Amino acid sequence: MKLLSRSCLVVAGLAMLSGSVLLGTTLYVGPGGRDTWSGRVATARADGRDGPLATLQGARDAVRRLKQAGPLTEPVSVQFRGGMYAVPEPVVFGTIDSGTAACPVTYGAFPGEKPVLSGGRRLTGFQVTDGVWRLKLPEVAAGDWFFRSLFVNGQRAIRARTPNVGKYHHIVSKASAIKDPATGEEKKRDRTAFVYASGDIKPWRNFGDVDVVVYDAWATSILPISNLDEANRVVEFATEGIWSMMGWDTRYYIEHAPDALDAPGEWYLDREAGELLYRPLPGETPATAEVFAPVLEQMLILRGDREAEAYVEHIVFDGLSLRHTDYTANIAFARRAGAVTPYEITDRPVGYQGTQAAYPVPGTMQLTDTRHCAFRNCEITLVGNHAIALGDGAKDTTVERCHLHHLGGGGVKVGSAPTRKGLALAERNVIDNNFIHYAGRVFRAGVGVLILRSSHNRVSHNEISDLTYSGISVGWDWGYGPSSAHHNIVEYNHIHRIGRGHLSDMGGIYTLGISTGTVLRYNLIHDLHCYKYGATALYQDQASSAMLLENNISRNCQTGGYTLHYGRDNIVRNNIFAFGVSHQISLGRPEEHQQMTFERNLIYYVDGNLTGHKWNTGTFAADRNLYWDATGEPVKWAGLSLEQWRAETKRDAQSVVADPKFANANEGDFSMPADSPAIQLGFVPIDMSRVGLYGDAQWTGLPAQAKAMPMEPTPDIVSFTDDYEGTPVGQLPGSFRVHGEIPGAGIRVTDRVAAAGTHSLEFIDSPEVKADYNPHMTFEQTRAKEGILRVAFDLRLEPGAMPTIEWRDWFGGPIKSGPSLAIKADGKLLVKGEELMTIPHNDWVAIDIVCGLGRQRTGTFALTVTPSGGKLRHWDALPCGYRKFGKVNWIGIISAAKANTRFQIDNFRLEKVTAE
Repeated sequence: MKLLSRSCLVVAGLAMLSGSVLLGTTLYVGPGGRDTWSGRVATARADGRDGPLATLQGARDAVRRLKQAGPLTEPVSVQFRGGMYAVPEPVVFGTIDSGTAACPVTYGAFPGEKPVLSGGRRLTGFQVTDGVWRLKLPEVAAGDWFFRSLFVNGQRAIRARTPNVGKYHHIVSKASAIKDPATGEEKKRDRTAFVYASGDIKPWRNFGDVDVVVYDAWATSILPISNLDEANRVVEFATEGIWSMMGWDTRYYIEHAPDALDAPGEWYLDREAGELLYRPLPGETPATAEVFAPVLEQMLILRGDREAEAYVEHIVFDGLSLRHTDYTANIAFARRAGAVTPYEITDRPVGYQGTQAAYPVPGTMQLTDTRHCAFRNCEITLVGNHAIALGDGAKDTTVERCHLHHLGGGGVKVGSAPTRKGLALAERNVIDNNFIHYAGRVFRAGVGVLILRSSHNRVSHNEISDLTYSGISVGWDWGYGPSSAHHNIVEYNHIHRIGRGHLSDMGGIYTLGISTGTVLRYNLIHDLHCYKYGATALYQDQASSAMLLENNISRNCQTGGYTLHYGRDNIVRNNIFAFGVSHQISLGRPEEHQQMTFERNLIYYVDGNLTGHKWNTGTFAADRNLYWDATGEPVKWAGLSLEQWRAETKRDAQSVVADPKFANANEGDFSMPADSPAIQLGFVPIDMSRVGLYGDAQWTGLPAQAKAMPMEPTPDIVSFTDDYEGTPVGQLPGSFRVHGEIPGAGIRVTDRVAAAGTHSLEFIDSPEVKADYNPHMTFEQTRAKEGILRVAFDLRLEPGAMPTIEWRDWFGGPIKSGPSLAIKADGKLLVKGEELMTIPHNDWVAIDIVCGLGRQRTGTFALTVTPSGGKLRHWDALPCGYRKFGKVNWIGIISAAKANTRFQIDNFRLEKVTAE
């Protein structure tokens, strides 16, 4: 054995010295080849007696035959000639297929040629009827084939949807609880059902093939319908979600309904008829179109045997293009005892309950219990799941110079989220010099590079763009428990055009949990946009701890350059955070231990606030930072000047408010002269010349050729009414969210009194309530930035009641309030401290508030109060709380009494008006 190893090493060494391809055994695979041939010749012989192999599986088996003669004594190279190779089923590589360190097995491209491995079938023979292409598929009619993806001319076609791309339905409310007929107990349905608007969901033909795609804050779910209650407009699903269906301005669309095939680029697969229908894009013809339908979900599986301590080792894929696979549709959460992971892939029609980072989704290329395997110079595109998943026990893997794009999930997933001790963790993997873009096309929470419970990995020099969720995510623990994700290095990555308005609560680089030794450095992050909240360049979420963040640059991120939700012992130094939109830096939860050291950072902005959330609280050190508002406005820390800030917090003693003299910050040039105040503070200029891809010009120039993902439209939500008649007594309407309830104090529908009908919404206060803003209720589906908006409702006060009604433009930081009404215990109505009138007790009054937004903002609002049977009172131009108030994303009703009292509202209405 030692002699064999030495001979293999000698061969490999000679090849390295000569600079040529490794000497050794070469096998060939080519179009028109046969797996019965030897594969020793690159082209078929004229006599037809020998030639290249035909398939990847055949090539794998040929290598196995080589190894049957004894251990490898030289490297093995399997070279694929240019052309397309069908992969009808996943190709599994086991320990028997391994190479060695000196004699690796490489499956690669023939020099100068581009082989494509396709997990799909090319479809031809379409007939055209009324502008729709039609193709009969007997296997579909027979129940032997069903697919959820279609690829036309190198693009993922749109599975027929309504409303069409860029538009959504919005959930009306949570579904009310029902009595379980088996137990008689109340059964909540907030995670399994919701109320829809009339006409949005119908009892379609082929009902079992229709999916509801639901958008939560940071994930999307793909849910088949289990029951439709048309009378009450309630749609119900087979599995329980992780979150309430009504938590974050939840929106959805219907996918694969027969009547949704109404826009170019959409398709529908009629299972009963066994027919594919496609509505073409302009210029497409059946004669020239390349149409592929997938037949598998995973293409390559490398699987070792951990219990036998046998691993798949030293297999390399180099220069291959892999494409045309479907996504995994049914992923159920395994709630049974002893489950290895919290989810399982199943044949049951449960759909997919959206999770953060789409972590349960498998890889198109899946590695488990492997050592020293590699993907180099590969392209993975038009696939349904994550491109590559380095699962349990995947160690020392290299993914380099790969082009991963147009992916259903994310790019590279490293590790897993085990729930049982003893599983081997992935570690020491390198993801370097890859271009990852246009991901999350099915699973919107897909991440460019996702590191779960895995350590000692390096993510470097990647270009990551045009994703709908985070660019890179590191860690998988939401508390201060023992960490299994540490010593990860994330450096020299270029991350941009992230979010694109689809989801919320994301980061250019996102972290979780204790991560001792993890370093984020020399990353360039810009242009992050969320749907509603949370798009930060460096986002340290729950319990992020013991990390070093230095020498990063961010710009044009919706919620700034840096956020620490909570954590401890982080060092944030020598970074540039520029041009945050709502704010620049923020802290989510103050804690008593040392949360971070924030030093030698440059914060430069023109919009929004300097600080967000609770930056003026917490326990952290901040010093030698430079702050500058490029508009010339005074820099304020939650309303405080630098001197006041220092006195109140004992922070930033040596920090300055000064222009750093950037060369051209607007164009991303943050170089500065030697006399910059930043240099005098000790700031070290950041060299970004090594950021992103490296190599030849053809490779490094590829991102410039990529088309930017369009921003998702975020239309105003300005239409809503509720008279509470459809909500049972004692429950809460699903369109509202309640905060600060305690026993004896809360908000629920009542039938004690009503302005019309029999129900109203009642606020019950108590002296036991700790905060004077509780209980309070917020309207979940509020978002408007243009036009004139009206909020109207009926109000009834009982003696001592103290409601406050307020609109806000607010997500962290100082509250920018618009219309704000405060009613005192004696019924006096105040606006900004000015008394307007007295509201009578125990009688209904109509409240009508109208305010201009966007280009029609005036900093004022109109108010009309009409007592029952009394005289109308009207005010035209009452001052908003914030003089530049121009958009609203929060409408709240607060009970501020802290006394035993009640008030009721009824007939709540939100609408846009054309003129007032």
